[in-house]
Amino acid sequence: MRIMNKIREVLYKMHFIQGIKDKFQDKRIPDCQSFYDTYISAWKNAYTVDKIQKDWLRTHKKTVLSPGATKRTRDGLNMAKILCEELAGLIFNEECTISVSSDQKKIAQQEDDPLDTFVQDVLQRNSFWSKFQNLIEMELALGGAAIKLSHDGEREIKFSYLMADQFIPVGWTNRGMTEGVFVTQEKRDRYYYTLFEWHLLKTAEGELKRELEYNLFESSNTDHLGVEIDVKRVYPELEPVLRINRDVQTFVYFAPNTANNADFALPLGISVFANALDTLKQLDIAFDSFGREFVLGKKRIIVPAAAIREVVVPGIDSEPLRYFDADDEVYEAFDFDKMDSFQIQDNTVVLRVEEHVKAINALLNILCMQTGLTAGTFSFDVAQGVKTATEIISANSKTYKTIKGHQNLIREAIESVVRSIIEYGKMYGQIPESATYTVTVGFDDSIVTDKNADIDNVIKLTSAGLMSKRRALMELNDWPAEKAEEELQQIHAEASVPSTDRQDIFGQE
Repeated sequence: MRIMNKIREVLYKMHFIQGIKDKFQDKRIPDCQSFYDTYISAWKNAYTVDKIQKDWLRTHKKTVLSPGATKRTRDGLNMAKILCEELAGLIFNEECTISVSSDQKKIAQQEDDPLDTFVQDVLQRNSFWSKFQNLIEMELALGGAAIKLSHDGEREIKFSYLMADQFIPVGWTNRGMTEGVFVTQEKRDRYYYTLFEWHLLKTAEGELKRELEYNLFESSNTDHLGVEIDVKRVYPELEPVLRINRDVQTFVYFAPNTANNADFALPLGISVFANALDTLKQLDIAFDSFGREFVLGKKRIIVPAAAIREVVVPGIDSEPLRYFDADDEVYEAFDFDKMDSFQIQDNTVVLRVEEHVKAINALLNILCMQTGLTAGTFSFDVAQGVKTATEIISANSKTYKTIKGHQNLIREAIESVVRSIIEYGKMYGQIPESATYTVTVGFDDSIVTDKNADIDNVIKLTSAGLMSKRRALMELNDWPAEKAEEELQQIHAEASVPSTDRQDIFGQE
């Protein structure tokens, strides 16, 4: 967020947003400055590991030596990170399948589809399987993310994985974002270079065509945007304007399945914990109090003044140091009126561990309610332990519905990425222009459902005559009809073998 904060600060001073509106008068440029500064910045502060960015973790402490109070940083539970990480793992994982079929006959014969091979190769070379789950996590945290696609003009289709604060919307429809600008910054030698990459749609010869424009700024100070320079000075492979003779989707923007109640006019998404920031702050405060309970509640005793020793440190002109020697087993004889006055008293307070655990669990349940999860998804109870994903989702359908809602939007995003890969392949002659295809995205439902419960349900339906065995095999194993029929024939063939020709489990006739 540091880069975007500095960029937005300079843009504000330069009235750059107004300059965008003047330059692109035919486009509806939203006034999104406050949305980035007020909301996305706050979500990223809650998500980041940097405690300095979290103002609620800054507090003061008073001591005997410093009655005026000194600054102290609270301990943080950082549930924003944990929440998004857990959700991202449930929504998308390595078991997700992405397939492209252009010839159903070949697929049925289990032959490799060249179109599917081409797409899988592009995904693999861009580390899609390892990076996309992390991108989903940041999308859930910041309210959006984007995948930018480009072609090197030869064979390579390249991905750029970008967060919500690196994208500014320019144009959109009901189907999603159509135009936008990406802002990136890097340092080379002693200069900072900020690149604005515009993805626009232009009408030419009665057809929509994609146009990419680049603006580059150079500065010796990261706090300032600097002056505009020629793009080719730093990026010789880029042209100031790149026109594509077709409406190829050069980027895919996606957001969480949560309505934007922060700004009703913008098409941007919001964080999954946008409406739970107060709860996240209270969790950090409660967690810090839990830790302080052990610091402030450590063992303390009250001893008589006669049991305190004084030691003068040689070479130091100061008052004698006073201390209680806990290892001293014998004291000198003292004359007391009452022996009770020389008793050492334990003044240790009782630790409020159970009260803190209950308070944190109550806040965790509130967080689950605010983010669409089943109560108890997150637990601070050490005795109970952490539930597995299957246990969590099998317990109640609320989490299941939430995950499915996010997966529906992720599926659309993946399908759009695959279509862009194929369009780029057609444009550069790597795929025939006449190729028709179907994109299928499948998620591993075993992570979000109880497989044993599904099997029991199918057995009950087949036993009651409400489902055929072939349909049962297709649903349980995700098989095509031909394979399910082949398996049924094999089962019938084994069942038709006379029992006298078979051995029992002990190997006897």
